[in-house]
Amino acid sequence: MGGRHSIREDGYLMTLVERTPKLLFACRVPNKNKETISRAVKRMLKLYQAVCKTITFDNGGEFSGQRLIAHKLGRSIYSAKPYLSWERGLSENTNGL
Repeated sequence: MGGRHSIREDGYLMTLVERTPKLLFACRVPNKNKETISRAVKRMLKLYQAVCKTITFDNGGEFSGQRLIAHKLGRSIYSAKPYLSWERGLSENTNGL
């Protein structure tokens, strides 16, 4: 049949969804500190800067480096209001799948 595959259970899956073309970006990150998340966002969106005009994050502490992300990518960054997940509806629905 086949060999065994080891699945790593440590780390986190970070997702970004581009609303208009419905592009899904995902990558595994080892932790949720703001430096790690900021590097991952910049890396994922670097090639798509022409498509991505704004970014809306949730209010988690892992996104506290959003000013640096905005500066590096030259984009406007917004935060969803606490407990209003519908402000990030496509992202929430995508993560639910």
